[in-house]
Amino acid sequence: MDFWITAGAVAALVGLTIALGFLRARPVATAGRSAEGGQEVRADLQVYRDQLREVDRDRARGVIAAADAERLKLEISRRILDADRSDRGAAAPVAADAGTPRFAWVAGLASVPVILGLAFWVYGAVGAPGYGDLPLAQRLEAAREARANRVPQAVAEAEASARGRLEGETRGMRPPASDEDRELVQRLREAIATRPDDVQGLRLLAVSEAALGDFAAARDAQRRVMAVLGDAAGVDDRQMLEDLEALAGGHERLATERAALEEEGGDLAAYRALVDRAIALEDLPTAHWAQARAIAALGDAATADDYVGLADLMILSAGGYVSPEAEAALEAALRREPRHALARYFTGLMMAQNDRPDLTFQLWRQLLEEGPADAPWIPAIRSQIEFMAMRAGVNYTLPPAGAAPARGPTAEDMAAAEEMDPEARVAMIEGMVNALAQRLATDGGSAADWARLIAAYGVLGRDSDARAVWTEAQAVFGARADALALIREAAQQAGVVP
Repeated sequence: MDFWITAGAVAALVGLTIALGFLRARPVATAGRSAEGGQEVRADLQVYRDQLREVDRDRARGVIAAADAERLKLEISRRILDADRSDRGAAAPVAADAGTPRFAWVAGLASVPVILGLAFWVYGAVGAPGYGDLPLAQRLEAAREARANRVPQAVAEAEASARGRLEGETRGMRPPASDEDRELVQRLREAIATRPDDVQGLRLLAVSEAALGDFAAARDAQRRVMAVLGDAAGVDDRQMLEDLEALAGGHERLATERAALEEEGGDLAAYRALVDRAIALEDLPTAHWAQARAIAALGDAATADDYVGLADLMILSAGGYVSPEAEAALEAALRREPRHALARYFTGLMMAQNDRPDLTFQLWRQLLEEGPADAPWIPAIRSQIEFMAMRAGVNYTLPPAGAAPARGPTAEDMAAAEEMDPEARVAMIEGMVNALAQRLATDGGSAADWARLIAAYGVLGRDSDARAVWTEAQAVFGARADALALIREAAQQAGVVP
């Protein structure tokens, strides 16, 4: 209600201001006032003439002296001249305003309620009437609560599966085969029919049938390979047949294998084999279940790639949603390898899904600048980063594909600089540092960028600049202890923090 009262008062004030402007310029009203002014002037002249006659009569009767009568007549004559000049001046606006079209004045006044009505209509159509204030702190708290209370992996998978059935979509990882691919496989089948003992052709047919998802046909082709080779069949051929036998059993055999592993357990090789077969059959829930068991079997030997693989399978299984379980896998990966690019990409995706586009933009921008340009996550970032920048309130223009971004000197840059002569080394580092400082000043950046700038200033001996950046970083990242810890470490190395 307070908003509408304020908006109404402001609108009324604006409308009144516009209306007064038209009222002052109203042709008829202006001419009327000028005419009335002329009538007032002419009435004054009549009064002054009457006063002159009164002075003459008083002089004739001897009421006033001749000298006084002349002085009074002189004063009255002066007033008559002043009134006459006023009369002539008042006539000019009448002539000037007389030509102003009346329809322009009417249209101007009529536009006032139209403009105000249109303003309220536009706000009602594209605005949010009745929506309360939402300060930044409240929005951040709402995002934190949404992230903490979002649905778990199992619920997300069930929702994605139901949505896929309704929309006729699948969550498969295998792209559909093209007509050209199917035609090539058909030609291969026909060729094998004329050369049934061609081992290389049979092997190629087995692989091609598997690629099309026809595991039964692939199994049959591999069986023929084994029959032709006999005792000469190698380990790879036997393993290929075993895998295809399992895949040809379809989801029923996959479920049986999973149940057996759940009941009796298994070794690392068994879990990894189940992962591969589940992915081939596009049973993503089973795939990430087996991947989690494989990580457990590895223990401390599990790598960042193992955890990212688990998160990737979970995200695919949930239709692109990053669940709390997938987030835990990403955090485990980043603890082992903080710069893991795919883990950082998925973390940015998770932040975007939980109303933190500002953090998404920082992560994705850094990944985009680091490259390489042919990395699998780069196209996804390029297609979304400008929208994330807009949501984050950042004025950002996507650089052309393949453009070299401005950045600060990395460890590799500093090592390369050691081999240059002193002047060239200083010039190179100064150029990179200045470019990074300019970008941080205009567009902002990640905590790693700020830390890199402070470290570079320390190397260059620019302690005052390093100290100024450290002071500013405390204000920017004060609410993020992890980011501030990274920057503090760089400041300590630069010697600006004890």
